Amino acid sequence: MKPARASEGEKHLRLEIAHALHLGHRSGWPPPLAEGDPVPGCSCPTCTGIAAEDPARRSRRTVRRRTVSTPPLPVEAARLVSILEVAERLGLGEPVRRGREWAALCPLHDDTRPSLTLDLERGLWYCFACAEGGDALELWQRVRGCSFAEAVRELAA
Repeated sequence: MKPARASEGEKHLRLEIAHALHLGHRSGWPPPLAEGDPVPGCSCPTCTGIAAEDPARRSRRTVRRRTVSTPPLPVEAARLVSILEVAERLGLGEPVRRGREWAALCPLHDDTRPSLTLDLERGLWYCFACAEGGDALELWQRVRGCSFAEAVRELAA
């Protein structure tokens, strides 16, 4: 069951009591409220000096926010790019065929011999020297130092 919503007067009273209790824990600061002083944190017309009917007292919940719609990312188009094409775009040197896989120079460390293995069937890469691996998007992210969204946009273009 949902609790009943407190009225403006009840909120004011609760905040005034909370302020008084807070003063009991501190000695002298903030000074006690004088008769008719606004209660800190209270939004009633007495404390704010703004009439209840004033448009400035509208609840924040009633204010509509403008939403900005962003176009969806072309993730599927980026995932269709071959791992071999990604390696060529990144300039990893000429990939060399080794059996059913390809090898290229690893951009993540100083590489003199091709140690980055490219598996075209699975679309995955792995470097035995670094012990790093992943898919084409992750390779693009790691080499370019960009976010997932930027990698998707660059590869899908």
